[in-house]
Amino acid sequence: MIFGYRPCGDANRCDLTDPLFVAGLTCMPTVVGMSDPNESHRSTENIGSAMPKPGSVVLNSGYLYHAAAREEWDNRSFTEYVPSSYQREGFIHLSSAGQLLTPLHSFYLGRSDLLLLTVDEGRVLAPVIWEDLYDGGQEFPHVYGALNLDSIVATVEMPCDEFGRFDWVAESS
Repeated sequence: MIFGYRPCGDANRCDLTDPLFVAGLTCMPTVVGMSDPNESHRSTENIGSAMPKPGSVVLNSGYLYHAAAREEWDNRSFTEYVPSSYQREGFIHLSSAGQLLTPLHSFYLGRSDLLLLTVDEGRVLAPVIWEDLYDGGQEFPHVYGALNLDSIVATVEMPCDEFGRFDWVAESS
């Protein structure tokens, strides 16, 4: 299972149309135990129980992100994703690359059943509103409606470390 990718910078080696490349999550695997940069860019074989290194999932500032429970993602419809929190909140929580660790460590500490959804805001059909609903001094993007599946350009497993944290996530520069 590959948890994340770091761009290698070599356009001749990377498939620029690959959704993971476009999402900023490819192309050189940077998971513990995979040290050879010539290994497959998109290998899906299980590499054991290795945890990602800190900063090994590089997020792209051009996309938004959502932490999804695997069970809810697996039970999505063929055209859209609506988490159970939508019924309570009236919107779907998203984060920018620079904001992601805040909700992960505030609400999901210790959760090992999460997937990271990479969302292209320009493809979202429902209204996306940036707002500070909790007077935290920071506006977060909220989707007021279902998240159409064609706006989700990548999904990556999000394991927590032995302390329940997600410090392996880093924003791209």
